[in-house]
Amino acid sequence: MGIFSITNNNQFDYYVKKSLMTNTEEGFYKFLYEAFQAEYFIFPQVHLSALVSSKDSGKRSWSAFLHINGKSVDYVLCDRETLMPVCAIELDDWTHSWKSRVKRDREVERILSEAGMPLVRIKDPKNVNLEGFYDYLSRARAKRGIK
Repeated sequence: MGIFSITNNNQFDYYVKKSLMTNTEEGFYKFLYEAFQAEYFIFPQVHLSALVSSKDSGKRSWSAFLHINGKSVDYVLCDRETLMPVCAIELDDWTHSWKSRVKRDREVERILSEAGMPLVRIKDPKNVNLEGFYDYLSRARAKRGIK
């Protein structure tokens, strides 16, 4: 037996959610799909552990995995031909002003920056400059070595 023990029978009641995303996230997903489906696959709710890996080995590698495993980004755009991640996207709704969320956001930014993964933060999903977004993605592709 490990350090923790649970005295009940480990059974909990679950239900299937109506959507993987909030209404705002779903609306922005549809915008991304319409704008970028020809060039990118758009994956919602991606855990950082699926996006980046630790350079450490042994116990430090496991600790690094545990540090990122519970964190996710709202979307990842991947090249349609190679499936290489091009950039991560976060929608900054009102919850991102919470003190704990600000700390988490800074850590996610640090992790992705250190790994070389561009991150776009969207504050107002209804007013996205599409031309600017295309330019950003072009630079992100170049940075990631994707033609």
